[in-house]
Amino acid sequence: MGKYRISCTLPGVAKRFIALAALLIAAAGACSSSSAMPAVQAAVPAGGGTSGSLKQIVPGVYLYKDTCNVYAIVKGQDAVLIDFGSGGILDQLPTIGVRNVGWILHTHFHRR
Repeated sequence: MGKYRISCTLPGVAKRFIALAALLIAAAGACSSSSAMPAVQAAVPAGGGTSGSLKQIVPGVYLYKDTCNVYAIVKGQDAVLIDFGSGGILDQLPTIGVRNVGWILHTHFHRR
């Protein structure tokens, strides 16, 4: 995790990443009352355990099963993360060529 540079902006692509992230969040919310989306369901290991690796669910979008489902929207060496879980995804991003995380979008929080 120490090798990662987390920046505040992604020059030239931030607006497209945020728009795509918003679409994914909206789609996830629309499916929350029913069973999981088939593409995501297929990517989650049997038994619901932690996979420990990224699974591509559509071109440029990856799922990391953690304390919550963490998504990475990837373009080249840059990524936007949707949710963060325990942060384990940071160790996996280099396996798909990602070097920079521009944004982390948290979709919800937990109260105690």
